[in-house]
Amino acid sequence: VVLQARFVINAAGIDADRVAASALAGNFDIRPRKGEEYLLDKRLQGLVKRVIFPCPTAVSKGILVIPTFDGTIMVGPTAEEAGDRTDLTTSTPGARAVFDAVRDLVPGISEKDVIAQFAGLRAVATGEDFIIGPTSRRGFINAAGIQSPGLTAAPAIAELVVDVLRDEGLTLVERDDFMPALPRPVHFAALSTMEQIALSLRDPRYRRIVCRCEYVTEGEVLDAIARGAATLDGIKFRTRAGMG
Repeated sequence: VVLQARFVINAAGIDADRVAASALAGNFDIRPRKGEEYLLDKRLQGLVKRVIFPCPTAVSKGILVIPTFDGTIMVGPTAEEAGDRTDLTTSTPGARAVFDAVRDLVPGISEKDVIAQFAGLRAVATGEDFIIGPTSRRGFINAAGIQSPGLTAAPAIAELVVDVLRDEGLTLVERDDFMPALPRPVHFAALSTMEQIALSLRDPRYRRIVCRCEYVTEGEVLDAIARGAATLDGIKFRTRAGMG
């Protein structure tokens, strides 16, 4: 497959080095570093009210205790070099490392509280730093090696890439019809009883609960699909269906 474009922003994560190499636009390697995290039962809601950080290690911020916006608690992540760029497995050694560390921070948390586990891969670039900017190939811009704190840095990275695009010759015209935020979707579980009754009378799709743990309705799932969710994970992240 041959793709042609005036400008390319290489934000390919784990495979950013391969994309750059294919365009002869970068001489760096990406190493996957796996992190395992564990989601705890909602009965622990309120046990901690702030993120608890230990002292950072040489390769990460350490293993954290994280109260989420939705009231659950997550613990992790690990930081292990992974040879396989597709390895999203969790492991017994990983769980042991997490809970051995967490017990020093919050003794009331144990492996028995786990209801789900996840793993992800950080894209660690040569030099352990972000690689953001133009390359020897005009119009090809790297945004690679974005590991922690990548989410925090994302708005600033976006502004930097816009500046690079402008410097590379892209004409930018601000849109008059740009919508900086979409209308807030319905979160049925957060409504009052009277609001739930009124909504379910107006729209029967909100009468059918499809996720009992998180109290998510059919109407919320269909709304997430209409907003662009194309996978089960997309629905999960928008509605929390299947998260508890």
